[in-house]
Amino acid sequence: MNQLNELLESDRMNDRRAVQKALRRLDTSLLAIALSTSSPELREKIYKNVTIRARRAIEKEIELLKGTPDFGYTYDDMTVEKAQRHVAETLKTWTREGLKTETVYPKDLPAVKLEAFSDIIDTFERIGDHVFRHGLMSLDGIEEKTDDLFFKKAIQLLLDGYDPLIFDELLENYRERILHNAAVRMNMIAAGVKSLQMEELGAMKERMLSLSIE
Repeated sequence: MNQLNELLESDRMNDRRAVQKALRRLDTSLLAIALSTSSPELREKIYKNVTIRARRAIEKEIELLKGTPDFGYTYDDMTVEKAQRHVAETLKTWTREGLKTETVYPKDLPAVKLEAFSDIIDTFERIGDHVFRHGLMSLDGIEEKTDDLFFKKAIQLLLDGYDPLIFDELLENYRERILHNAAVRMNMIAAGVKSLQMEELGAMKERMLSLSIE
């Protein structure tokens, strides 16, 4: 049995908060190569500690690996053996031995209210306390507690483990897109109301369409 599989079967994997911190430092392509020859049961030890999005990315890459002759696919010259060794060493660095029971996260996530400024402060105080007690990955699924698209995107980027600079850039691009769409929407409404005011109903649709494609 290789070093990675031995580690995945060890009690070190019970230290889920540490496992998740370690996995956030590993690229999904690297994880896919390392797990490509592991059993589904051992892969599940990794999958339960990453986001659903990351799991799907790893699974997709493993399928690509299986489709290459003799697993000839490599990532930055990383063979299966080298990838397994690298993942195992990273996990071993972050995790502890001797944990007989697995870390279990509470099922209930903090409530998310983002309407008023005070609601936002209260929400992030609750989230901060939750993360302090249970780690970042325990927030997986909290985005379903609100319809706020910006919050959903920010949490998704957080859990996907992006570098802070890339995180800021991606979130800023998303913010600009939301603001642009909001401005277009308001301009279309204003144009529609203006058309009603001026009784220019024939030109209303064309005027609103022209705004929607700006």
